[in-house]
Amino acid sequence: MIKLKQLMTPFPYCLEENALLSEAAEVFDKGAFHHLPVLSGEECVGLLSKTDYHQLQDRFTRLGYAGIELKNQRFMETVLVRDVMSKELVTLDLEDDISKALDIFLENRVHSILIFDSKRLVGIVTSYDLARYCKRLGHTAH
Repeated sequence: MIKLKQLMTPFPYCLEENALLSEAAEVFDKGAFHHLPVLSGEECVGLLSKTDYHQLQDRFTRLGYAGIELKNQRFMETVLVRDVMSKELVTLDLEDDISKALDIFLENRVHSILIFDSKRLVGIVTSYDLARYCKRLGHTAH
């Protein structure tokens, strides 16, 4: 069976809990990440998703109203990540197999799982990672 350590993104980009939401905005706006673990020192204490971030933006952002980008920027510069992050973490162990992650994703509880080795965050697996893996399997099965 495939282990999560073979699929995960190792050592994901993380934010400190006292970081401003504007720092998360920079990362999310570049489009590279959809989930950011949040640390207090070395301990993972939360997760901020791109969906959470978008829900915090002014509802008129997508309509392109004048001045909304500046309003959002000012808002993001006043809010700490710890105040908006999800504190209920879904985690698995580095040595767990893919079936455990699949069960969690199929329950539709989350779209990312933090991967730990003992108590240390070592990676993240997302529903996108599993979709890419399944696609590779399909290509090699032909």
